[in-house]
Order: sequence, then C-alpha cells, then structure tokens
Amino acid sequence: NLKYLNNTYEQPFTGNVDAQELQNFKDKFVAAMDEDFNAANGITVVFEMAKWINSGNYDASVKQALADMLEIFGIVFVEEVLDAEIEDLIQKRQEARANRDFETADQIRDQLVTQGIKLLDTKDGVRWTRD
Repeated sequence: NLKYLNNTYEQPFTGNVDAQELQNFKDKFVAAMDEDFNAANGITVVFEMAKWINSGNYDASVKQALADMLEIFGIVFVEEVLDAEIEDLIQKRQEARANRDFETADQIRDQLVTQGIKLLDTKDGVRWTRD
C-alpha cells in the first residue's frame, strides 16, 4: 500500500548501492512498461524493490530510482524534514543506547511516539517513520 511505500521512501538512504541489483529492478520495470504499459507488473516490481530497500541500507541513487518509478504512476512523496527537537531526541536516544542506559532510551522512544515518530532499530542504524 502507499503507506508502506512512503515509509520506505522516508527512511535514510546513507549506505552503499548494489549497482547490479538496482539495475535489475530498473530493467524489470522498463520491461513491464514496454509491455503495453503493464501497470500490474510495474507495481509488482516497485513493491519488490521496496522490500529489497527495507532489507538493507542503500544510497540516494536507490531512492531516486524508486521515486522515478513511482512518478510514472503519478505517485510523488514529499519529504518531511524532522525539526531540530526530534533530531536531537533521536541522537540522545542513540547515545543512551550506546551507553547501555536503556531506561533513558525507552523514555525518549516513548516521547517520540507521542509526537507521531516511530523508530525501528536495525543492524544498519535507526530508521523512523511518521504515523
């Protein structure tokens, strides 16, 4: 659904890119569009790519490729910038976790939840979504 794609799009893209895998998704998408604008197959490729994105940490070229594919279907996500207070809280929570102060980290997480920010701790760092 669109919320899943939006959450995928909003995550930080600060890692590396698997250029071959990215090209495979692009090629599959173009093939679907060249097949008499086969929207069903095109959307399937988009969701497969979103699943791949959510399984790792990739760079901005991956985000741009996703945006380009979505734009073909008229879907454009506007990025929301975290305000300074929320950015500060996320950083303080990361520091608390690094210092094994889990009580403080949990309190900060709860505070962010009340502000509509959901955090997901992954092996590649913290990801967030707006609820």
